[in-house]
Amino acid sequence: MVPIEDFTAEQIARAAHEPEKYSAALVFSTKYDPRSPLFTLGPKSTAMDERYFGLHHDLPPKAIARELHGELVWKQQDQGQWVALIRFNYR
Repeated sequence: MVPIEDFTAEQIARAAHEPEKYSAALVFSTKYDPRSPLFTLGPKSTAMDERYFGLHHDLPPKAIARELHGELVWKQQDQGQWVALIRFNYR
């Protein structure tokens, strides 16, 4: 098992440098990220949310699979949350 902080582009790029450490990945949304928020104060609010509340944007499962050179074999999505299984054939 190889844990990472979240599924942002930076974390996935870091994982891509060590493909020998894993043969499958269970990836999931780590923050609720609604498509169109009802209330926002703009860039200043976003910066404060990032600093104080850990706001980040996870890559979608297809992008994670592509970046890690894997195959998306299963995905489930429900009301803004998702989980997916990616398989790798490095060996």
